[in-house]
Parts: sequence; C-alpha cells; structure tokens
Amino acid sequence: RDASTIEGAEIDQRPDKIGALLVTRGAQFTLAQTGTVLWTPAVGKRCYVTSYRINARGNTDGIITIFDETDTQNQWVLPPTKYDVVNNSSTIDGEILPIPYKSSTVGNLIKVTSSTNMDFSVIVRGYEAM
Repeated sequence: RDASTIEGAEIDQRPDKIGALLVTRGAQFTLAQTGTVLWTPAVGKRCYVTSYRINARGNTDGIITIFDETDTQNQWVLPPTKYDVVNNSSTIDGEILPIPYKSSTVGNLIKVTSSTNMDFSVIVRGYEAM
C-alpha cells in the first residue's frame, strides 16, 4: 500500500494508482480569450489540477486567469495575474499545487480568460476522478 504524508495529512493512494486518468491539456493563443475551454473531463468525473504553466510573450501586456467553469474568486486555479511582456520580452510562470485544485462540481470545465490580444500558451496538468 502506497502512503504519503503532506504536512501531517495522509494521502492513501496516488491518483494513477487508483485508476484516475492522468491528463495534460495545452493551448496557444494570440487573441483575447473569454472562458475558453482548456479541459473537459470525462462524463461523471471532476478535474483535479496539480500544476499549470503560462508562457507569455510578444508586445502586449495582459492579465490571464485559469478557472473552474465560472470566473469567480472561489473557483480560480490561477487568480487574475498580470504578465508584463513589454518590459520583459517573455514571461514564464508556473506552479505545482501542494494540494490539487478539485473542480467544485462533477463535469465542470477548466477554462482560461485573457484581457488582451496577447501571445501566450498555457499547459494544465492533473487527473480526472470522482
């Protein structure tokens, strides 16, 4: 039996050991996005986001948000974050979440919104389970 401890909380099984589908979803954009779907889980499953990566470049700054179905504060995977590419040429941002973000409802989609016509790519990783 596999077991891990994260800050005192026992995790019985890794997702892939209990039949969860490991998922990587990515997309690249050059135009502003509003609620563009990055990840659609299988029927009856939830998305569990374990990490994300943003690569923003070009000559237009903008704000990017990754969220669970509805762009509200309690459903942000990546809260609205400004990417300053005008002064920095290219910006790479990412995070491995210490505790996976669990979709609030079965069947919810993971989406992305950007505030401007900026050149960026996004990768979201995680797993699907009940």
